[in-house]
Amino acid sequence: MRKLVLGICVVFCISAGAVLPKDMLDVVNPDMVSVADAIGEEQTEGDYKYVVRDNGTIKITEYIGYDTEVKISRKIDGRKVTIIGSEAFAEGDYTKIVIPEGVLVIGERAFAGCRDLKKISMADSITTIHDEAFEGCTSLQKVSLPENLEKLRKSVFDGCTSLNHVTVPQDTRLQQHSLGYDGEEKIEDFEIRCYEDSPAQQYAEENEVDYTILASKPDDTPGPEGVEATPEASPSNDIETPKPEATPEQTKIPKEKEDQDNGQKKTAVSAAESQKPNKPAAVVSVVISILAVMVCIIVVSRRRK
Repeated sequence: MRKLVLGICVVFCISAGAVLPKDMLDVVNPDMVSVADAIGEEQTEGDYKYVVRDNGTIKITEYIGYDTEVKISRKIDGRKVTIIGSEAFAEGDYTKIVIPEGVLVIGERAFAGCRDLKKISMADSITTIHDEAFEGCTSLQKVSLPENLEKLRKSVFDGCTSLNHVTVPQDTRLQQHSLGYDGEEKIEDFEIRCYEDSPAQQYAEENEVDYTILASKPDDTPGPEGVEATPEASPSNDIETPKPEATPEQTKIPKEKEDQDNGQKKTAVSAAESQKPNKPAAVVSVVISILAVMVCIIVVSRRRK
């Protein structure tokens, strides 16, 4: 009987492992490594120290090179770089940084204290920039945020005393005092460049920060001075096709038209999302398995008595 009970426990544990989706093993904060990552050792290749995440991509933990103009590698050890880790480039003497396409996350204080940094080019693939990522970059004057950035956190540009304007994408949300403030103190002569009816415009009005409405989409507008589009930092092709100048009627594209143009992409995303594991169901399965194991332990202990 005891063997039967133990066999049931084993079956439940194996079932829980099979049902639990792999991505649930990753922590919520994308700047932190998963449980599997924490086990792996830090490695070194060229100018970088890094760890391999459990999804096979790279998180840079430290830059150990001596270049002042750094084009961060797209791949290390043949694997894609997706995360710039916390303080990976902090306190460096860089004057220019190019973050390549494929990077998704810039960690806390990743470039903090880079006082000579004048130009930063960020790929549009970036979705998350963590707190104080560019804190204390006193030579930085102008920044264009990545097109796919979901939310700009507080204090990202604290202490950037030369920063006079930031260009914000259409859908990027701003946390309280994330732009136009140094800590809780409002910055004079600072401007947000944004799109009409965007979260950035709403933020500027609510926080009484000066702003300018951009007349066209980012693809039709040259990047601000000091933010250079390079083959590594932009998803565009090497040969650019000249684009017609936008007319006043074309400067604002209705959201319905955008949705129609991107219908196929949204359909593909929906299909991919529909294939994602059911996380609530997996959690319930794990809880049931744990309860079953506890019951089995109680039964065995009583039979011993």
